[in-house]
Amino acid sequence: PNLATTWTWSGSTWVRELVDEPPVAALTGQLVWDPAIDRIVLVDWPGSGNLQMWVWAGTSTGWQQISS
Repeated sequence: PNLATTWTWSGSTWVRELVDEPPVAALTGQLVWDPAIDRIVLVDWPGSGNLQMWVWAGTSTGWQQISS
């Protein structure tokens, strides 16, 4: 099972979002804010040598992989 979870802040409490998650292996990556696209980006460089990136597209869409 995928043990990764995504939580968002509602302004008063944390809410667990039920969305497709990046693979657990990506948890070693880094979250960064990209002001050019106004999104949170998860960047991971796994042992395979391929850069992997996901963007947070919001609670209705969840995480979307943009490179592998």
